[in-house]
Amino acid sequence: TDKVLEPSFGEGSFIVQIIYRFLDVYVDEIPTQEKINLILTNNVYGVEMDEELYYKCIENIENEFDVTITHSNLINDDSPKKSLDKVQMLYFGKEVTAIAPETCEGMTNLKNVYFHPNTLCSTIDDFAFQGCAFLKEIRIPDKVKTIGYACFVDCESLSSITFGKNVEKIWHSAFQNCTD
Repeated sequence: TDKVLEPSFGEGSFIVQIIYRFLDVYVDEIPTQEKINLILTNNVYGVEMDEELYYKCIENIENEFDVTITHSNLINDDSPKKSLDKVQMLYFGKEVTAIAPETCEGMTNLKNVYFHPNTLCSTIDDFAFQGCAFLKEIRIPDKVKTIGYACFVDCESLSSITFGKNVEKIWHSAFQNCTD
């Protein structure tokens, strides 16, 4: 099952839409309360540094679905590195069109990155995986055309890179300080 990481979920409007998309994944016999908690435990991950926005998000989800959230991977933390350094695996779904700059900043223990086999991702932008010291292998999907500046800089364990067949541009320092 797909997983979604929302690095700054604000008041939760995007999280609510994600929950709606996942609702049909779970069997109809499961009560809505349990479905929402399963989705927030198994499928949706997020960090919000602003405590007020974090609680507003929880309130908006509870009001939208008339539930009480008992379990979730929604984190309120003003120190994103403290939370993000726990991430060891990321999966980018089919609809992801680009990996934004600095997406994985602070994910110092990231080991595995996976893309949906039919991903729409065409760009892995500047500094996207900078400092992911434990990332060992990356398979660039066929749809990717551009690998950004310093994209994998300081990924000291990165020793296996498989390029997709459509990579056209690799910017300067994309793989600086990686294992040879």
